[in-house]
Amino acid sequence: MRGLQTKKIHISLFMHSLGNYYMERIVKDSLLSGLQDELFENIIFNVAAVSQKEHSKWMDKLHIQKRIYITSNKQDFNLNGVRIFTKSRKQLGERLKLPLSENANYINFTKAIGFMFPTHLTYTYFLGGITREKENVHQLFQFISR
Repeated sequence: MRGLQTKKIHISLFMHSLGNYYMERIVKDSLLSGLQDELFENIIFNVAAVSQKEHSKWMDKLHIQKRIYITSNKQDFNLNGVRIFTKSRKQLGERLKLPLSENANYINFTKAIGFMFPTHLTYTYFLGGITREKENVHQLFQFISR
């Protein structure tokens, strides 16, 4: 077909909170086979409600992206609650512990966001009022979702 032009598009996969559990299960259950390498430009694990312990083992097996970003906030009210009120361990989106994944870029929002009222703001800082209030947070999410 003559004159047909294709435009390269970039797709990022953004997972929030418990949505990160699905990717963990996909990797641990070996369901990535058949998916092309670097299918996504970025995979963003935002306030991941998955155990941080040994996350690097399954994270290092990911190949369907060019880059991985993992966000955390030590003062995230909701993720602290998961750990305190359930048998879950420290959450990946809450605190980081070695070993870290060589496959990932870690972004700590503790100083930028910290603990706030209403408490949902410490958990949903990628949208709404926080991104209007904190230009650096807005710009970062725009940058990593390209």
